[in-house]
Amino acid sequence: MKEHKGFKKIDFTFEGNSYEAKKGDSIAAALTSNNIKIFRSTESNTNRGIYCGMGVCHECQVEVDEASGVLACMQQMSHGMNVAIQKQHRKINTSVNVLQKKELKVHSDVLIIGAGPAGLSLAKKLSKSGLSVAIVDERKNPGGQYFKQPAPEFDLNFESLDSQFHEGRVLIDKIRRSQVKIYSGVSVWGVFGYDYLLGSDEKNRFVFNQKELVLATGAYEKGLLLAGWTLPGVMTTGAAQTLLRSYQVAPGKKVFVAGNGPLNLQIAAELTKSGTDVVGYAESANLFTLKRILLSIILGILAPRIGVRGLGYFLTLKRKSIPVFTSHIPTNIVGEGQIEAVKIAKVSKNKIVDKNRVHQFNVDALTLGFGFYSANEIAQNLGCNHKIDPNLGLKTITTLFGRSSKPHVWVVGDSAGINGAQVAKSRGKLMAFKIKNQLVNKSTKIIFKKLLELPLIALTILNLNRHLLFQNLLWRIFDAPTFLDELASDETIVCRCMNLTHKDIKSQISSDVFTADAVKRITRAGMGKCQGRYCSVIVQHLVAKHSGEMVNEFSSFKVQVPIKPVTIGDIAHSDDSEFL
Repeated sequence: MKEHKGFKKIDFTFEGNSYEAKKGDSIAAALTSNNIKIFRSTESNTNRGIYCGMGVCHECQVEVDEASGVLACMQQMSHGMNVAIQKQHRKINTSVNVLQKKELKVHSDVLIIGAGPAGLSLAKKLSKSGLSVAIVDERKNPGGQYFKQPAPEFDLNFESLDSQFHEGRVLIDKIRRSQVKIYSGVSVWGVFGYDYLLGSDEKNRFVFNQKELVLATGAYEKGLLLAGWTLPGVMTTGAAQTLLRSYQVAPGKKVFVAGNGPLNLQIAAELTKSGTDVVGYAESANLFTLKRILLSIILGILAPRIGVRGLGYFLTLKRKSIPVFTSHIPTNIVGEGQIEAVKIAKVSKNKIVDKNRVHQFNVDALTLGFGFYSANEIAQNLGCNHKIDPNLGLKTITTLFGRSSKPHVWVVGDSAGINGAQVAKSRGKLMAFKIKNQLVNKSTKIIFKKLLELPLIALTILNLNRHLLFQNLLWRIFDAPTFLDELASDETIVCRCMNLTHKDIKSQISSDVFTADAVKRITRAGMGKCQGRYCSVIVQHLVAKHSGEMVNEFSSFKVQVPIKPVTIGDIAHSDDSEFL
């Protein structure tokens, strides 16, 4: 990867050896930049590394200064830090005071959970309404997966960043200058009603009380179940993009990019431009049929800037003579301890893999991007109505303005349905009108102002429909077969956290064990730190195949508090409280 200026160097140790990192790096970025792929080991002594890159999978846990279970993708590296591989069985410090955290109570008119495009767009619109607005987000910096920002410690030229960086930076700066309060690095784990939520960060325990609750929690990437998908060096496209965009770190020295959708093409081009050796790119859709080429032209007319950008990504790969495969999918990942090679093969619409058309690439990193599932655990916990989408999984049912089936609960962005950043921003702006008019005191002046807003609402709806049309056309171009367990063998890991194989789970399903929750109780699948986010869909699929019944909105594991991993200290009550 190309060398960048403007970085201050810091020192750290890993497994007793000394290394250098950039000030502002996450632990994951620092380890990856030093070609360290193995972060933790399982009970069976298999290795794991960074996978999701957003604190969902918990595969990147490491020990830091003898503290265990630290998420390398979420924790910043500091000078002199001692990092070690996280063992399955940890040392527990029994002398810790579980009541050491201060309790902070946050009261607001509107609480927004999630600081991605939807949450930020909503907050910006509400910031001038006179309402008290708070945003809480797990990440250390606002922006979400789409507006990934470089670490603030990096001395980069703002003008040299691309339009996606620039748009996010401008939006975040405007919100920071407003009256909106931002609580970054805070995980919401307890949901006891729309007006009573609990969260925590490294130092504090939070109690959130609000009049209206907005869920803008985004989404997380699907896994592709196949041999070797848990090997260190295999990660989601989003994780690779976070390493590159936020920390200027490539996921490896020789990288293969595979998946379905434009994000994979984008990261392949961005890695190539950064100087990374991208050895190949595979898209599972057949992009070059006459119908899809015509749809691409229509898409370019509808959104010329995005069309030109997409064409530029392809040209970037072609100029570097990077092999491009369409209608291809990874079928096997090979490696001892970490990834060493990936095999891809031609695949048909009906999921038949052509074993006579297999290509193997020697790599030390593989990015996989096969779509997203909505992060709607809070909405489920609150009892909001949901429905099943065959390709996108469980979706929260909302009105045009984002109102859920539960009073005072609103859902916006990819947490309501996967439609991309532009739709998320438009829905955030639209929701702001409704929430503002609901909470602001009614008077002749306010009613007159509402009438003046009607043209703006109509324009926002028009813009939203344009973006929805764009998404519809886009996914007709990238339409491809969806794989669940078709590429798995009996020994393929399904539950990454508990190290359970396809056979382990399938063998327990019977006439007496015929629901996902029953399988969970018998096998412990879904009881790990990711809480079933990666194995739930597969377990539901296996149960449905056995019973012959279709998966529905009640098929998944029941969501319970805590909805995120939490320490006893966070749960324990503290009398030391402060009102904000």
